[in-house]
Amino acid sequence: MLQSVTLVLNDAEVKQDKSREVKAWLDELQDVVYLIKDLVDEISTEVSQHKLDAESQSEKSPAGGILFLGKWAENLKKGIERKMRQILDRLQSLAKRKDGLGLKKGIQNEMKQSPNMPISSFVYDTEVFRRDSDKEAIFELLLSDDASGEDLSVIPIVGEVGIGKTALARLVYNDDKVSEYFEMKAWAHVSDHFDMFMVIKAIFESFTMQSCDLKELNMIQVRLQESLPGKKFLLVLDDVWAETYHDREFLLSPFKGAAKGSRVIVTTRIQSVASMVGTVSAYHMIELLNEDRLSLLAKFAFGDQYPSSYPELEVIGREIVELCGSFPLALRTLGAFLGLKLQVEEWEAVRKHLIPFPSEKRKVLNPLKLSYDHLSVHLKRCFAYCSIFPPEYEFEKEKLVLLWMAEGLLQLPGRKSKNGRCCGTDLNEMPKEMSRLENLQTLSNFVVSKKSDSTIKELGGILYLHGTLCISKLQYIVSMKDAAEAGLVEKTQLDELVLEWSDNTVNPENDGDVLEQLVPHTNLKKLIISFYCGTRFPPWLGDFSFPNMVFLCLSKCKNCLDLPPLRQLPSLKFLIIEWMDLVKRVGPEFCGMDNPFQSLETQTFEGMLEWEEWVSFDDEVMVKLCRSPEQMTLFTSEGAIESSLLMTQVRLDSLKIEGCDSLELIPEQVMAKIPSLKQLYIINCCSLRSFGGHPLTALNSLYIQNCKELEFLPLAEKTDQYACLQHLCIGSSCDSLKSLPLDFFPKLRNLSIWDFANLESLSMTEGIQKNLMSLEALEIRDCPKLVSLSKGGLPTTNLTSIWLSNCKSFKELPHQLHNLNSLQSMFLNNCQELVSLSQRGLPSKLSLLSITFCNKLMVGKEWGLHGLECLTRLEIEGGCKNVVSFPEEKLLPSNLKSLRISGLLNLKYLNYKGLQHLTALKTLEISCCNKLRSLPEEGLPSSLSFLCIKECTLLKPKLQNYWSKIAQIARIEIDEEVIS
Repeated sequence: MLQSVTLVLNDAEVKQDKSREVKAWLDELQDVVYLIKDLVDEISTEVSQHKLDAESQSEKSPAGGILFLGKWAENLKKGIERKMRQILDRLQSLAKRKDGLGLKKGIQNEMKQSPNMPISSFVYDTEVFRRDSDKEAIFELLLSDDASGEDLSVIPIVGEVGIGKTALARLVYNDDKVSEYFEMKAWAHVSDHFDMFMVIKAIFESFTMQSCDLKELNMIQVRLQESLPGKKFLLVLDDVWAETYHDREFLLSPFKGAAKGSRVIVTTRIQSVASMVGTVSAYHMIELLNEDRLSLLAKFAFGDQYPSSYPELEVIGREIVELCGSFPLALRTLGAFLGLKLQVEEWEAVRKHLIPFPSEKRKVLNPLKLSYDHLSVHLKRCFAYCSIFPPEYEFEKEKLVLLWMAEGLLQLPGRKSKNGRCCGTDLNEMPKEMSRLENLQTLSNFVVSKKSDSTIKELGGILYLHGTLCISKLQYIVSMKDAAEAGLVEKTQLDELVLEWSDNTVNPENDGDVLEQLVPHTNLKKLIISFYCGTRFPPWLGDFSFPNMVFLCLSKCKNCLDLPPLRQLPSLKFLIIEWMDLVKRVGPEFCGMDNPFQSLETQTFEGMLEWEEWVSFDDEVMVKLCRSPEQMTLFTSEGAIESSLLMTQVRLDSLKIEGCDSLELIPEQVMAKIPSLKQLYIINCCSLRSFGGHPLTALNSLYIQNCKELEFLPLAEKTDQYACLQHLCIGSSCDSLKSLPLDFFPKLRNLSIWDFANLESLSMTEGIQKNLMSLEALEIRDCPKLVSLSKGGLPTTNLTSIWLSNCKSFKELPHQLHNLNSLQSMFLNNCQELVSLSQRGLPSKLSLLSITFCNKLMVGKEWGLHGLECLTRLEIEGGCKNVVSFPEEKLLPSNLKSLRISGLLNLKYLNYKGLQHLTALKTLEISCCNKLRSLPEEGLPSSLSFLCIKECTLLKPKLQNYWSKIAQIARIEIDEEVIS
């Protein structure tokens, strides 16, 4: 019966697109097949389980075992018979219905694989096919200095699905010229399933190349904002469907204050989205010409062979191209499919299947569906399995194949196909007799159990594991012999090993014995040890016989008294030592004397709460890190001096010191030991007062956070200490600092400071101001006593961005602000004492001005906005209590493109005379103006393409009276509801 149904299966798959009844018949057949598969699995599982139970019974009583098995078999038979009858009834119904649907037996795919299909080594990249002119056009927009006259230029790429928008963006994104031009790059897929949190998180991780564990959207936005000031970046937002102005603003808000030349590429199929986000005219993808379409199809169909070798197929190929439209995705897929079938009748059969579709989307899906229809059944199941992943999911080929194997979707010969992969994630214990899976290749997590049949020695027979292996709950190993029999040293293909105890282990002696036996193979590249409770690390850890080890993390090993001798690992690049509660002394064995840590790039110490002493190999220097200042002594061959920490000389690019509460001083001798240091991070060291006065000649990035006692500024005679520093970020630190002398940082490009309790101003020393030409971005937040930036002005002619926020005592901007000819964006937020912008006007190149909650500021012509020819975006929120009608005539520049006003509590009218000359205005947002009564009777600027009104309680009910005057606006949002 099942055979009679399967004989018409191919015909049903062909006809299901044209017949709902056939589609429903196929869906029901699929359900029956799943029921059969489930029943077979159930029988197999029951037989295996009861066989083991019967053997157990037989050991106790042979006669009882036979009786037990007999009763079970009788019960199982009844259950199977009942389910089989249900399945057969449904199959019989399907078999009867097939004749009424006109399904024919024996219909195979009309096209057969050509026996002598040419094998081509050419892999053609459609992303570059006939897109040179498109690529150059985007290059011009990306690399031009005046793409939009703004700091951040947003370039939309618009086109139908499948036309190649993403391919073009990726082609540009990966170009060497682009990589050299931009300091940072990031790519994020947005899609119609818009999740703001996931998108912002993806952008942050792409920019920083670090994972992000933050759970709050606002915190990620802040971190993202902190990582970007003054840096010229490229961001690609792929497949944007953002339906509301609010989504668009929220998405782009972390990038305000971007360095001059920063760009965002937005790919979208929706013109209104392009109009909303773009700061330049959208770039519309040009359709491929007919000859280009044919060439693309031929390239994938014929490979390296000349199409002229198949003259009969060219005519059919032209007809196929017409039916596919100009979509590279469809042409590429269909070309590869046709390359398997190089007979005229086969191409003719394909042409017949490609019936014309008026929908552009269907033109893409039509050839893709045809290719799917001609896959073999087991490959269709593999293809369908991929639908469980979200859109734009980036597959890892090997992992996907292993998932197919685990689901039983691949028809592989031999025993290995039965046990290629096992996932132990979230298990409390492993399945019994794991050692029988002798050909297992991937095991994500082996969970040790207390039970005798799930001990670690089960790993001994599994020799072919590769990739990453995590062994957890190691506290349940009671025998050193079991640990040795795990045979880790024989697993030559493991790259990464994670050894993990639980955080409540209480047997240090046993843990030490166990770890000593868990020796991995010397091919290992990455090792992580967590919650180990022994007091010493075994001799094999740090042995020079691990030449490939590049990453080592020792975490939360709370009973360890010493660090292992890691200096002998020749390839070690990343070393993390954290939360080692009992480590008080780091001895000379850790670093050694002769060229230690030859490859080390990043070394991190975190949470070393009891660390007191670091002694070099030759006893030249011994450092004491005691909590009581009177006990703090640095012993040298010349006597005793006050100090705190020593770094034995190593080749370090980056050093992070975090959570060392006892650390009070890093002496000059220490910093002299790391001349190659480029990045220094000091975080949560609440007692730290200084880190020496030795010139850090290679240092270009310094990040300090939550070090309240720190006084990091150099002595007057050592003003060259930070001669090469380019990026300085300091937050919640340096409580004693009242003035920050900028001239100590002659090459500084980005300065970000926040939460300085007593900072009153920035300062400049006369006579060396000419050296401060590098500063591009300045950000100051949460400094309650800051009064001014610099009384002597800011001689930083290349400054492009100023961001001041929550500086409640701030009174005045620099008198020479108008001389900052490179300044493009200025953000002022919650500066309560600020009464004016600048007596001499604003910089001529200013393109974005945002003023929020500066309650003493009164907007007026004295701001000089009318003369700012480059100003394209203006935001005013809160304050401005003098404003009843806005804007007054000739207040705003005619080239303004975006205007947002919010929280103007006394605003009653929009002034047409102040709006009528804004011939470039595209976006107008009005929110939280509860006294606003009306829109201008004369209407709004005709150039407007987006109008957003939110929380204007008096205005909203009157809007219907103005509909004839605003109906021509392409997009209107009222309280986040899209009206048009």
